[in-house]
Amino acid sequence: MGDSNHGTALGMAAPHLVLLGAGASLAAFPHGDKHGRKLPVMANFIDVVDGLRDYLDAEDIRYSSSNIEELYAGLGENHANQEHLENIEGIIFDYFSLLRLPDEPTLYDHLVLSLRRKDMIASFNWDPFLLEAWNRVGNRVGLENLPHFVHLHGNAAEGHCDDVSHNGKVVMGLVGTRCSCGRTLERGPLLFPISEKNYADHPAIRRGWEDLRKCLECAYLFTIFGYGAPVTDAAAVSLLRDAWGNKTQHPFDLVEIVDVAEESVLRERWEPFMPGSDHHFVICRSWYHTWLACHPRRSCEKLWDTRMRLRPGHSQPIPSTACWQELDEWVHPLLGLAGGG
Repeated sequence: MGDSNHGTALGMAAPHLVLLGAGASLAAFPHGDKHGRKLPVMANFIDVVDGLRDYLDAEDIRYSSSNIEELYAGLGENHANQEHLENIEGIIFDYFSLLRLPDEPTLYDHLVLSLRRKDMIASFNWDPFLLEAWNRVGNRVGLENLPHFVHLHGNAAEGHCDDVSHNGKVVMGLVGTRCSCGRTLERGPLLFPISEKNYADHPAIRRGWEDLRKCLECAYLFTIFGYGAPVTDAAAVSLLRDAWGNKTQHPFDLVEIVDVAEESVLRERWEPFMPGSDHHFVICRSWYHTWLACHPRRSCEKLWDTRMRLRPGHSQPIPSTACWQELDEWVHPLLGLAGGG
C-alpha cells in the first residue's frame, strides 16, 4: 500500500468510484418506474421497450435474439439501413425519456447521497434515474455536496452544447433546456456499433470517458453495480484492464461487485481484471450490503481506519426505509466532513 502518509492521503482525499450497469436500475426498480414501466436489460430489450418489436415486425427486420446491441450491429453493416437505425434509436429514446423516479426516496437517491464531491458515479445506463436523483437530492443538500457523474453510453435525459463560444468545453444539462449561449441542449447518440464503440467521436461522451479514466487512476475504492463487462464492449473492457494494470503500486484497496449472479460466474468474469493478492475483491448481493451503504459519505476514511489503523469504529448505514424528512435529518450531521461535504 505504500507509506503511511500516502495511505492517509488516499483515505482522506481519494475518490470512491461507482460504476453502474443496467442491473443497477433493475435492482433499484424491480417493479418498474413510478408508473410501472419496466426496466430492460440487453438480453430482453426488444421484448420490454414499447413499440420496438412492432417496428421491427412492420419493417420485416429479422433478428435472432432480443439483444439490442446485436441487432444494431447487424443493421449497421449495411449503409442502406441508416433510416432504420435512426428510427430504432428514436423509439428507444422515447421510451427511456418517459421513465420517472417514484416520489419517495429510492436506491438511486441513497447512492447519490452516500457520496461526496470528490467521488464519482459512471453509468452505462440510458435511463434518467441518476440525473433525476442527483437533481432532487441536490435541491435538498446542495449540489456542491454531491458526487460528479458521467454517462458513458449517452443518456435519454442529458443534453449537451458544444458551441464554439464555449472554447472547446461541453456544456451539459437536461435535454431541451437552454444553454447560456442561447442554444437548446441537444441529446446525443444512444447506440454505437459494438464492433467499433466510437465513443470518442461525440464530445460529451468523450469527456465522460476521459473523466472516468482519470478517476480510475486515483480511486481508493471501486464499487461495480450491475455491470457485466460484456466482451462486446471492447472500449470499456480495455479501459478497466488498463486501469487495474496501471495500479500495481497503489491498487484499489477494495473492489465491490454488486450482482446476483452465481459467485463462480462473477469470479470467472472479474478475476482476470484484478490478478494478484493485493486486490481485495468482495461480492455483495445487494447495494445495501456494500461498504459504501454501511459507511456513507466517509467510505474511504473508514476503510483506511479499519485496515491500516485497526480502528473499525461503528457503521452508520443509510436508512433505507426513511422518508425524505428522516433522510434530511440523518444526513445533516455528515455534510461537513472533509473531502467536500
